[in-house]
Amino acid sequence: MKSNRPILIFLVLHFLIHLTHPLFFNLTDFGSHVNWLAYQGDAEHLATGFQLNKQDKPCSVARATYIEPLYLWDDSTKTVTDFTTRFSITTIGLEGNDYAEGIAFFLAPVGYPIPPNSCEYLALMNSSNLILGNPSPVVMVEFDTHVNDWDPKTEHIGINNSSIRSAATAKWDRDKEIDDEIQVLITYNATIKNLTVFWAYEKRLDFRPDSSLTHHIDLTEVLPQWVTVGFSGSTGQGTEAHFINYWTFNSTLEQRGVISPEPKPTPAPTKKERFRFRKSHFLVSTAVSLCSLLLGGGLSLFLLMKWKTWKKTSGKSATSLNTDLERRALPKKFTYAELSTATNGFADGRRLGEGGSGLVYRGNLSDLDLHVAVKRIHAQSGNSGDLFINEVKIISRVIHRNLVPFIGWCNEQGEFLLVYEYMPNGSLDSHLFGNGRTLQWNLRYNIALGLASALHYLHEEVEKCVLHRDVKPANILLDMDFTAKLGDFGIAKHIDTRFPFLMTNPVGTHGYVAPEYLADGKASKPADVFSFGVVGLELACGQRNYRDGDPLLLVKEVWAHHKNGNVLDAADGKLRMEFDSKEMRCLLNVSLLCTHPTESERPSAAQVIQFLKFEVPMPELPRMMHDPVFLFHLDATERRTK
Repeated sequence: MKSNRPILIFLVLHFLIHLTHPLFFNLTDFGSHVNWLAYQGDAEHLATGFQLNKQDKPCSVARATYIEPLYLWDDSTKTVTDFTTRFSITTIGLEGNDYAEGIAFFLAPVGYPIPPNSCEYLALMNSSNLILGNPSPVVMVEFDTHVNDWDPKTEHIGINNSSIRSAATAKWDRDKEIDDEIQVLITYNATIKNLTVFWAYEKRLDFRPDSSLTHHIDLTEVLPQWVTVGFSGSTGQGTEAHFINYWTFNSTLEQRGVISPEPKPTPAPTKKERFRFRKSHFLVSTAVSLCSLLLGGGLSLFLLMKWKTWKKTSGKSATSLNTDLERRALPKKFTYAELSTATNGFADGRRLGEGGSGLVYRGNLSDLDLHVAVKRIHAQSGNSGDLFINEVKIISRVIHRNLVPFIGWCNEQGEFLLVYEYMPNGSLDSHLFGNGRTLQWNLRYNIALGLASALHYLHEEVEKCVLHRDVKPANILLDMDFTAKLGDFGIAKHIDTRFPFLMTNPVGTHGYVAPEYLADGKASKPADVFSFGVVGLELACGQRNYRDGDPLLLVKEVWAHHKNGNVLDAADGKLRMEFDSKEMRCLLNVSLLCTHPTESERPSAAQVIQFLKFEVPMPELPRMMHDPVFLFHLDATERRTK
């Protein structure tokens, strides 16, 4: 017994320390997160997420909650937490059947049970709430797929405060013929007491603008200090299934010495499902006994969970552990005051530049000891909210050494602010065409490789393919070592992997837009590769592609050199012939191939990397690839555009 005492003491202290910190989790790999959720009713854990309700079962009720409670507000200081949560929902119904009640993200007292006869009330309330007006201690954001008598006369998204009747609603333009995945971002600003939900559709060829809904609500008037967070759904007399594909949550309130309450008895996963110890049964039973004496049955559950987590991390080095903690801390939500202080009130002297969507300022976050770039999206822009939510939802889910690191965001006082790590060497654009230092050849070649790596990651290595749609030197930033970092995801799009392209209104920058995208709005991986090809030529030649009113002037000039057998004559004169001839020829030829007028003939980003690393030989360029006969359709497109 003596030998186990230090371990048990560490276990208790580890748990108590954890409880003093805000709630944070990131559930994307459900194969390894099976023990972090409690399921009730018809809810079911899946390898790719979790399911609420049975698709073919009327009057189905289901609930999934995170096993740890959220410390919502402090009674002594009256401080309330800010929180942010992101998730995606897929709803599937049976063909020919009415859609069911829907699904809700909710906050409720710890241990709040599924009420009886609640299958028409999202498994959170029942008729006593509607008919008798009895308030329920629940705040929820509902995604209502069935029109009830008390509802607006359309499918809608609503914010509900203690009632099944929504306090605020917005029309939900949901196409019942397509089982769309909806991306959701919910934030609570405790300072101004605003609960806001943003949503966007991703798996449509006719991608619709993001939408949002805000409601003023004081959570302390409705909910206790400790609450549970999760999802609840029901089917009523209809049939449908709801799937949560990922779920992240981040709160801000920290309180030392607070212990969470013992939850009321509710159905939960068995111990066998939740705890898989490798230590002896003796150690487990001892730990459970000690925790029961100290904190009650609810604490024992959490204690065992933390023991499992400690076992997994105890073998890591201190450096690895610090890295894990740092990763969990970002991205984060900032207050407007924090970012205003960091940028000296968004002073003109801190301005780094201006893009199509807003101004960028240099800032210093002293508490994080971090220099940042704060992007302030133009408030007067009619689509500022669209750009904000689009950039946040994409960049917060991608991490790569050749992407600008995303630090956090702020949406207060009518402002939409994005925070990125500061890149001390500015943009590639400033070095090629501005007053920045002339880049030596080895840096340029590595930048091309880094950009190709970023595109390969976005196209092939993330869970959902990302089309950047605005690859250009101004959006390629350089860190201290001149490593390329692709940024500005304001007009980026996710694409369904079942489709090779996405039909949208053409956006982007003249000179970098692929011909088929300009002509037909056909966004695709090859369209991004076309943009890479233009950047590659500009890296090699030090000239803009779009000059003298011709969006393809540089492409034509380099092609002419290639046909004459002297492609190296296109090299940037500022390099003074100080470059590797083999690499220069390779980059020029690869870039010409990437700008092939026919999208199917362009290489993938992975192939570009192989060519640039000389791992595979370059194919011979078609003899007339950039001759006028191949470009006729592009010229016709330009005439139509004008």
